[in-house]
Amino acid sequence: MGASAPASMGLLRATQIAQEIGTLPSTVKHYRNLGLLSPVGATPGGYHLFDVHALDRAREIRRLQREERLTLEEIASRLSADER
Repeated sequence: MGASAPASMGLLRATQIAQEIGTLPSTVKHYRNLGLLSPVGATPGGYHLFDVHALDRAREIRRLQREERLTLEEIASRLSADER
């Protein structure tokens, strides 16, 4: 799956976001539980669905973890401040 594929796919499940950012679905679910990612809907089977903005945000979270060595708490503060 290439970088442009998700935008054309519309909504993504946690497993798809995880695959795109190179992590496990449980990590994406952890981000969701911490309020770092917000689903925009759910499938009839109960799987959370995310939009391309959540994918971009997940990429940014991973970048901040890897490159800047920030904790998830620090990332939450930074992202919250960026949204103001």
